[in-house]
Amino acid sequence: MTKPRLTAEDWILAGFRSLSKTGPDGLKAEPLARALATTKGSFYWHFKDV
Repeated sequence: MTKPRLTAEDWILAGFRSLSKTGPDGLKAEPLARALATTKGSFYWHFKDV
């Protein structure tokens, strides 16, 4: 079975969860990618201008 595709909204929600748990230091692509079980390349796919 394939994993569902992540959306920009999934990344934003993960960012909010991380922000509430760890503060601004948690808002980095690598830890968020680990939390979503994906690569940080997925982040840059959705947020090309970052």
